[in-house]
Amino acid sequence: MIKIKKLRMKNFKSFKKAEIPFSDGFTSIAGPNASGKSNVLDSLLFVFGITSLKLLRAAKLSELINHDAAEDYAKVEVD
Repeated sequence: MIKIKKLRMKNFKSFKKAEIPFSDGFTSIAGPNASGKSNVLDSLLFVFGITSLKLLRAAKLSELINHDAAEDYAKVEVD
């Protein structure tokens, strides 16, 4: 069975830099509206190879990069 221990994002959508640990059992992502909860799911889809912009909720690839980022790339990693 595959287990995700940690999700790291840099310049992905609304995140300049984020690291989310996944505990054994159940992990919940909670927060107010427009805080980036659905972008966490988008980052997981992205890192596992989903290339459909429709599924990633973007009209073009450049929308996956944080608009406040100094770099012109987005990076997502899982452990």
